[in-house]
Amino acid sequence: MARQKKILLDNALVSWANAIYFCDQILAGKTTLEVRKNFVAALHNAVELFLKQIMLDNCDYRVAEPRNVEADGEPAKSYYAATDLNTFFLTLDSKLRKEFRSIEFNRLLKQHKDILKDFLLDGDSYKAELTLLNSLRNNETHFYIGRDDYLNESEFLQLYNFMTTFYHVMHEYELLPFFGVSFDDHKKLCFERSPLKSFSYTDAVKSAEIVKKMVKAANGMQFEDYFPMTLYEMTTAIASKMGGMSDSEFNELWTYVEVLDQYNMIDIIQTGSYKDKNPAYGSDYSEPCVVTHFLFELKFNIL
Repeated sequence: MARQKKILLDNALVSWANAIYFCDQILAGKTTLEVRKNFVAALHNAVELFLKQIMLDNCDYRVAEPRNVEADGEPAKSYYAATDLNTFFLTLDSKLRKEFRSIEFNRLLKQHKDILKDFLLDGDSYKAELTLLNSLRNNETHFYIGRDDYLNESEFLQLYNFMTTFYHVMHEYELLPFFGVSFDDHKKLCFERSPLKSFSYTDAVKSAEIVKKMVKAANGMQFEDYFPMTLYEMTTAIASKMGGMSDSEFNELWTYVEVLDQYNMIDIIQTGSYKDKNPAYGSDYSEPCVVTHFLFELKFNIL
């Protein structure tokens, strides 16, 4: 007997793989706002699609509703008579498919215990995690978020631990293209991990090997006449000290410089002027001038 076609699964699995990718970027210390936004967006999308897929598989008509109903009762009549909602939507004319509105995340949140009744034990709930995920997604999509406080460490920890248990939901409802241990071509979907007890963004970036190499090569680096004004220029200066690197390696370095700057772990300080170091500098000018060439030093504040 052929397995049931799960029509939302391809889309959901792509989002789940992306959520894992950006999760691992954060674990590696790449905690830029861009990475944190992408993590939240991918995880929110994946969870929403997986819950809707479970509803489709269980022929739960709450998953969607027709926007309009014609005089003959269509398409509502056919929808509520269907015994396989995956097949119903798969075979539905694309124009008619647009006449349906799928359930919103807020309602999924309220109904998730019923949707997952075969998995959640009495008293268990994902209300806190889904509420957090929905709030973060709404804020980054529709309103203000701050670079320094969006998806803080405790919130990331909560969502990471949620992923470790939701991964078992995916197994329970056959939402993965494999059973048990994943093969190489499905490694990107695997999240067979233990919950974390704690996590620190600053500890993560300090532990990154490239940051350790950066500090060793460039800490105390001297600048004369000018100093890098942008993070890109700072990265270029550091890269020159570290030796040749590919474009991808440079971009990775740039990301870490951005994170170090965000947490005030890198700075360029003025140590004097060129004239202090060379008293005769400027004395040969025929007319009086103001010498403004200063000395600067790159410092890493991560010890």
